[in-house]
Amino acid sequence: MVSDWLIHPRNADLGRTYDPISGWRQLVLVERYGPPDSWTVTGPPSALGVFSPGMGCILDSGGQQITSGQITKIRRGVIWNGERTEETVEVAFASDLAPLGGRVVRPSPAHAVGASITTFPAAYDLRSGAVEDLIIGYIASHIGGSALADRQLARLRLPVSLGRGGGTQVSGRLDNLGVLVQSLAEAGNLRVTVRHAEDVAGAWLDLVVEPVRDLSTDVRFGTAGSTAAGLISDWSYEVSAPTTTRPLLGLGGELAAREFLELRDTAAEALWGRVVETFVDQRHIAPDSTDKLAEATRAGQEALADGRGPVAISFTPMLGPDLVYRRDVRVGDIVGYDLPGLDPAEDKIREATTVVSVEAGQPTERVSVVVGTPDAPKTRDQQQTARALRDIAVLKRSP
Repeated sequence: MVSDWLIHPRNADLGRTYDPISGWRQLVLVERYGPPDSWTVTGPPSALGVFSPGMGCILDSGGQQITSGQITKIRRGVIWNGERTEETVEVAFASDLAPLGGRVVRPSPAHAVGASITTFPAAYDLRSGAVEDLIIGYIASHIGGSALADRQLARLRLPVSLGRGGGTQVSGRLDNLGVLVQSLAEAGNLRVTVRHAEDVAGAWLDLVVEPVRDLSTDVRFGTAGSTAAGLISDWSYEVSAPTTTRPLLGLGGELAAREFLELRDTAAEALWGRVVETFVDQRHIAPDSTDKLAEATRAGQEALADGRGPVAISFTPMLGPDLVYRRDVRVGDIVGYDLPGLDPAEDKIREATTVVSVEAGQPTERVSVVVGTPDAPKTRDQQQTARALRDIAVLKRSP
């Protein structure tokens, strides 16, 4: 039996000059809603020696492309297995969405900055409209074909916006482009990925924007004692008290002229029996902005989502012919769950980990998923660090 996973080496120019590698021992793939996918491939040098910095790979399974990306790390070493020394190579990759995290949203994207001191003509890269329009617009201006030539990602191809995700306003200033796109996608219930594509004109990196699918009516997971159709073999969950239920947003203006807005999560307050007020600095939202309510409301909703008692549910689904991961359900989909101690509910699949191991030519594959709030895949320390970094980012963005 041979694994139906194929690992295609990819050159730095996106071309293919090698056949799929063979002889690898393990593939660990983590697919994510929002952040880039990542994966590692482990095997002997004879299998993985083809990879070098700057290269990438394309992962296929069952004749379908799963993800593609570039090398982020190569590790090589010798270990003693109890009988003999064994040389092993581990190659780590990040998906083609990752380069967005390597760009800063400049207030004036067309303004070149070099070794000489300069100023930007504008305070913000201010945009309003449909969420999908903003996602594609920011990407086009800061890493796509409309960006300065030395900031463009080669062979990146953008779609035409369909105007999905509802309307909002963003005052872009020194944000991380990848984080901004994730934030907008979350707010608009969209999923953003970048896929390797090939046609007569060569290889491309295609930006793909898709609506999140709500499958919670038909796809529900639970234990054998529940009424859920999709059973799970092992599971765990963690529910924590909220860190905010009433974010107070401070918009632009000085002293008594400063404007404020407060949102409330009354359901969380009723459930936990507590009120938690926090301050969210949004001073970059100008008092004369025509869409300041939409932008401030989005920031408040993000604060509520980040501060909502994180619900992290991990389980291994018992997959079969009636429920196949990636065919019937995938990362980003909203699914239902029925677990002991929790009311039946639904949320997005935030993360899915696939481990494929090959021993003596016999492959085994195991899939586990994480369902829950945006911070579900993170530890508590990571959640606190992320909030601190967001606070610092607000200060950095202040003109």
